[in-house]
Amino acid sequence: MTSTIEQRCSNIGRSVSATLCVQLVVCLSGCDSGPRTHPVSGTVHYSDGTVVRTGYVEFVPLAGGPSGRGKIELSGKFKVGTYEAADGVAAGDYVVLVTQHTPPLSPEAARQLGPEHAQHAGSNQVVSLRYADRRDSDLACTVSDSRANSFDFVVEPHEPLSE
Repeated sequence: MTSTIEQRCSNIGRSVSATLCVQLVVCLSGCDSGPRTHPVSGTVHYSDGTVVRTGYVEFVPLAGGPSGRGKIELSGKFKVGTYEAADGVAAGDYVVLVTQHTPPLSPEAARQLGPEHAQHAGSNQVVSLRYADRRDSDLACTVSDSRANSFDFVVEPHEPLSE
């Protein structure tokens, strides 16, 4: 009798283990890490036409969910990624933020640092701080799952505080 109970318990344990393994394999093969993303690229420039040469763009979904972010290159171009660099964002409506953590170097400052820093010389303009706050930024876009998602954003420079 004891061996029959032990045998049944052993069979149940194997059955539960096998079921859990099958469920885990199905979940891992069928589950993805989030919503499908779509490539997003574009440019950022000031209202006077000069490109923004440093900083980041961030796409914040209005419906919630993960944001996408991309570095602004010296040419003013960017590509956005959510889970990996340049993998895009999910389809939907976004408020777009443009941030700069430090102003670009003046050509004189870059020359003083040496020729290896010449590519960092840029406009003396700095993006207005309003573009760094999702409540104040007026930059918006809709990312589509059925067409190219290339956006051109125009920003105003930061106005220095008057003394």
